Amino acid sequence: MKKSTVDTFPFLTLSTKKRPRLHTAVLLNPVEVNVAFKDYPSEARHKLKGLWMLVGAVNEEMYSAFKANAGIDIAAQFSAFPTPAGAAYGVVTCQVGPHQHRFVLPMFNQKVVELLASATKESLNIYLESAGELREGMLYDCRLTLKQFMPARAMSRALDHRKQKDFVREFPSVISEMLTLDLMPSLNSEEVCGVDVSVLMPQD
Repeated sequence: MKKSTVDTFPFLTLSTKKRPRLHTAVLLNPVEVNVAFKDYPSEARHKLKGLWMLVGAVNEEMYSAFKANAGIDIAAQFSAFPTPAGAAYGVVTCQVGPHQHRFVLPMFNQKVVELLASATKESLNIYLESAGELREGMLYDCRLTLKQFMPARAMSRALDHRKQKDFVREFPSVISEMLTLDLMPSLNSEEVCGVDVSVLMPQD
């Protein structure tokens, strides 16, 4: 990932807890990205044109680590897994040093279905905000391409949406599991010592 800008851009309603680990996420389609960045310089708008964007948050300590790194050594991967209730989730994991951030994407969310259907060779953009007192955010170019999301299409298409209520009942336990340190392997040589999770909430 490469940090391309730092600015205040409050997409999210952030937690009031000290060093929160769980946050909401926002998924913006290309049209929404254009609207959200309409007041940015033309060069930035041109760079983002036609791209999807994931927006999440991290606690202040983790944000400082990501910011100090300037995006040079941030590793990223996409993985997908089924649940006992028959749901499926995609996880975009980003790590710098021992700090790991995970985006959780319910594949039964209509917008995620649209994201998977539009997978191309273009890069996915990620915007991380600080959950601390300083309202600041960082926009990154992610090394993951949407093409890498394509294997998840089959999982998404195979979901039985009649079981939506079962998926929702199971959701809290899924999120609890996402917060565990050893759920995802380290993406570098350092042992994971801190995890923040940004969750795209399920929708009917």
